[in-house]
Parts: sequence; structure tokens; C-alpha cells
Amino acid sequence: LPNKILIRGNHDTALEDIRNLRRYPNDIDEHNGTIRTIMDLGGHDNLYDNIIELSRNEKLYNYLKSLRNYYETDDYLFVHGWFPYDEENYTDYYKTASQDEWDSAAWDNGFVEYQIMNRSEKPINKTVVFGHYHTSFGHHYLNGDGKEFPDKDLSECNFSIFNNGKIIGMDACTVLTGKCNCLVLKM
Repeated sequence: LPNKILIRGNHDTALEDIRNLRRYPNDIDEHNGTIRTIMDLGGHDNLYDNIIELSRNEKLYNYLKSLRNYYETDDYLFVHGWFPYDEENYTDYYKTASQDEWDSAAWDNGFVEYQIMNRSEKPINKTVVFGHYHTSFGHHYLNGDGKEFPDKDLSECNFSIFNNGKIIGMDACTVLTGKCNCLVLKM
């Protein structure tokens, strides 16, 4: 696709590690759908053969290498979960962070990290747009709006985009809701 920017996330890291034979899939990979992805991409009946197939797949290799840890404009920083930071200065550290630091930050809950950042004397001066963690968490804990997870009905929760002017949470918990949040920004 032309004119696209794809942000690397925790599932991409897991798939790359398995594709590069650095590890074998585990229970977390079963739970989060990575094994299903491997089975769909590989085309074989058993997991081992699919992993071998993917280890030789140049198209997948090139796709994974095309992913970026972040994208930024003058006003926005786009990340998967959160970004690596130095607790005393959030403004530039992420630009030189290691890949391991980015891989770790992809698992972070941006709503919690935002609250930690707000205690810093030098928070980032951009709106951070992130996914990974369901927006119902932010709506529930930061705004008192709905439940984090439903007891009976999805309508008990707010999975819409979370935007407080400093952070924009995007994850609609698609695996549960079947919905995907989309955001249009004027730049």
C-alpha cells in the first residue's frame, strides 16, 4: 500500500521472533492469536511445518522489516503501547532507544504510562496516539465512564476512542467487540 505507515507492535515482535527461529510459540501465542496467524500464513496442517515455511518467507521478512516503532508529526507521536522514556525527560529519549526497549514498551498500558508521565517535570509536548490496551480501561479509570470489562453486556463498557487532549487511545478490544476504532486527524 502506498502512503502508509505501519507501527510495530507486540504481536509483530512475537511473529518475528518465531519466524527467525529465536523461540517456539507458547500459551500466550495461543491466547493472543499468533499461532492462528502462523497457521493461516504457512498453509500446512501442523505448526512446526508452518514455522519452517515462514522462516523462509521473504515477503513476511520484508513486511516485518518495514514496520516502524513510532511515527511523529509536530503535534502527535504514534506508538503501539507506549514509548521508551527516561523518567526525568520524556521529550527525546525514545528517538535513540534500543529495539529491546521498544519491544518492551509495545506491551505497556498507555493509560497507566500517561499517569506516570504526568508526574514528570518534563512530559512530552505531543499528543500520544496509541493502541494495545482497550479504551474501556481509560474511560473507566480516568473518566469514571462505564466498566473496564462487561459483566453481561458490551454496552456496560465504552470502547470508543479515548481522547483527553494529551493522549488518544484507539484499541476497541476488537477480539471482544468486533469493532475497530478509526481516527481522522487534520495536520
